[in-house]
Amino acid sequence: MATPRVLLVTHSRDVFTVDRVQQALVDRGIEAVRLDTDRFPLGQELSLVIEGDSSRKDPRHEELSWDAVWLRKVWPPDLSDVDPDYAAAVRQEVQAFWRVFWDGVTAAGPRPPRWINNPVATFAAENKGRQLREARDIGLAVPDTVITNRMSDVRQLLGRHPGGIVSKMLTPLSLSLEGDGPFAYTQVVEREDLEDADSLRACPMVFQERIEAEVELRVVVIESEVYVGGVRTPGQSGSAEDIAESRAKPVDTRAATSARSSRSATEAAVDWRRGGTGAAWENASLSEETKDKVVALVQRLGLVYAALDLIRTPSGEDVFLEANPSGEWGMLERDLGLPIAESLARALAGSRPE
Repeated sequence: MATPRVLLVTHSRDVFTVDRVQQALVDRGIEAVRLDTDRFPLGQELSLVIEGDSSRKDPRHEELSWDAVWLRKVWPPDLSDVDPDYAAAVRQEVQAFWRVFWDGVTAAGPRPPRWINNPVATFAAENKGRQLREARDIGLAVPDTVITNRMSDVRQLLGRHPGGIVSKMLTPLSLSLEGDGPFAYTQVVEREDLEDADSLRACPMVFQERIEAEVELRVVVIESEVYVGGVRTPGQSGSAEDIAESRAKPVDTRAATSARSSRSATEAAVDWRRGGTGAAWENASLSEETKDKVVALVQRLGLVYAALDLIRTPSGEDVFLEANPSGEWGMLERDLGLPIAESLARALAGSRPE
């Protein structure tokens, strides 16, 4: 019997999580091959060959034939040696190549590989509006939300929620385990931030009522298994003083943001990722009812794996914020000892939980 083969799709700076999953697969007797997407095209060659004679097998067929694929991260290519005048066009072609390549992987074998997650399902699941609707329909609490570039609608949302509102980006951006890297954080929005309508018109954003947090939860779902970690940071209670001190810059989509700016503890009151090393993870749990709901949500989104963000309010209610099909989980395994890598390896191997 041939040795099962699993492709691990990630990037060259991804060391902890992929290494853990790769070792767990090797321990099961599975060949686990890593593909660093940022090394393509300058540092790696790949091909998809479609013969006119379907009976002729391409010698590079092995590049496409896998029993399972972990589509963890697809990073932009390193184009440092490419003429800047052509870099944008090359980047666009690389994105198109990955779409063709994933389709080729799906079609290469006698049956499609097990995907975590399927790229088509991942793209559809990243829709924040869909996530919120599905979560609400399943019975999870969700914040009042407006996705818009119309400033008057944002002002109305703030008027309905005297406790405040926050803004975030529509795009699913990812961080390292330490919370660094380019990122647009969730920010508190003040009334004076909304005076200039032109500051929002250029780019739509997500605006939500601000939920007071007792603890922020990162919930990892892998098939029917659920792992939970919580984080509390200074200012987590969301007092008026904390809100004032964590005030964001005026909402202006024309301004660039960087995760390498200074991060105060009070900024972490609305986004744990601002807390850096000051955000300490702790063990947490969900009720059985909420567990069933988050598993059902991930299934509705067509995913095998997702990292969900929830807020637990001082009254004990869990409020769903968003789901990330490729969200980080390494800090939960590293800091809390949760066996997430083993669970992912089991799912990639097609085994059931013990």
